[in-house]
Amino acid sequence: MPHRVQGSIRGKYGWTPLFRISTFTETLPAKFIHKAGEYPSVLYWAYNNELNRAIGLDLSPYLGRTVEVGLYKLAERLPEFMSPRRDSGPAVLVSHEGKLIGAWLDALDGRRFEEVTHSSWDDWIKGVIDQEDPAEKKLARNFYITRLLVKLIC
Repeated sequence: MPHRVQGSIRGKYGWTPLFRISTFTETLPAKFIHKAGEYPSVLYWAYNNELNRAIGLDLSPYLGRTVEVGLYKLAERLPEFMSPRRDSGPAVLVSHEGKLIGAWLDALDGRRFEEVTHSSWDDWIKGVIDQEDPAEKKLARNFYITRLLVKLIC
């Protein structure tokens, strides 16, 4: 990960990368829509892109492209709400052709996901799951029936 990319979080957000833990390349999903039965990596990228957008970054223009991902140990402790991981959570920096396009801890500006999206996880996830997928409809129906049965029994 270029030094320029690392330095950009130091000056703008007050976080100091202490050392690089790992660097790897990853191909971003083609879109932020998850289908039942798929590995949930789309959810990881969509979730963290919400945090990106809150600080003026956006992975959306790079969907389907290969990016470089760097994991960094920070010199500073993470925000209080991240306990007990305040001393262990890495910063994730994502770049494309040397340009910083993504950065998160939970949020570089210290806000929780719910504060950034102004919605609960349950409401947010509805926007990134393909609700027209037949398998997804079946899962939802089975979950609803199970909840009704539990209410009746308990």
